[in-house]
Amino acid sequence: MAFRGHCLIWHSYQPSWFENADANTLRNAIVDHITKTLQHYSGKIDAWDVVNEAIDDNSNGNGWRMRNSFLYQKVPNFVDLAFQTARKVSPNTKLFYNDYNAEGQYPKSESIYNFVADLKKRGIPIDGVGLQYHVGSQSQPTYDKINSLIGRYCNLGLEVHITELDVKLQGNQNGQTQAYTNALKACLANSCCKAFLVWGVGDNDSWLGANEQALLFDGNYQPKSIYTTLLNILKGGNGNNATGNNNNNNNNNNNNNNNNNNNNNNNNNNNGSCAAQWAQCGGINFNGPKCCQSGTCKFLNEWYSQCQ
Repeated sequence: MAFRGHCLIWHSYQPSWFENADANTLRNAIVDHITKTLQHYSGKIDAWDVVNEAIDDNSNGNGWRMRNSFLYQKVPNFVDLAFQTARKVSPNTKLFYNDYNAEGQYPKSESIYNFVADLKKRGIPIDGVGLQYHVGSQSQPTYDKINSLIGRYCNLGLEVHITELDVKLQGNQNGQTQAYTNALKACLANSCCKAFLVWGVGDNDSWLGANEQALLFDGNYQPKSIYTTLLNILKGGNGNNATGNNNNNNNNNNNNNNNNNNNNNNNNNNNGSCAAQWAQCGGINFNGPKCCQSGTCKFLNEWYSQCQ
């Protein structure tokens, strides 16, 4: 069985000494942490998310904006440093950049692509990209959108992993099934898509909360119909004609996407300083925006609240 490591460098859940360190100390700590972690797990981990969530949520698809984290403020080239260190220490490990809102629904998705393409162009040792894929039954990319996006990463010579898939039910079982099947079929359709990971097992364990019913197993760890659908696809079945349903709904999805884009633009104009969907909006030592462009700021634990 192959294992993924998650993650080496992230701006969240850091000890105060790390956040408050001066630039030189922080730079050395980044190198030391990556070096010791990779050495400790040498030969045991096949791929690592080297850097997690470094792109600003309000990136509009024209280039990209770096998240204004303490990492970026003190060590502006921390992404390059992290990948270069990881490659030096563990040359046979696959190195990934991982982020949310990366699956084609939002402008940030295009910015992530531009950012990763630039890393590749500049010779930074990156092997792949992780698409977190936290979506909802009523807010999801079409099959054509995610299939095209994965294909573009393939054309860069990168590997793609769907890393944190879950789909909020939102009262729409068919929409939830469609989101899961679209993601799996798009991954299977592209030779560079090598991993498909669901972000949890049973609904009671989901970071979204049991009420969202976002995973493949219920609160008693019994498989739901979505699990069977995905299993049939992997066995060579058609997933209850999921792609056909998607084609029939493409016009509606496109109209909804246009409406969503218009709403997103309005939200960006009216709430430019608020956090995007799935972004952090609260928690101990969190200094970012505490309002949400869409949804509400949901308390998950004392360290982390998120726009959902």
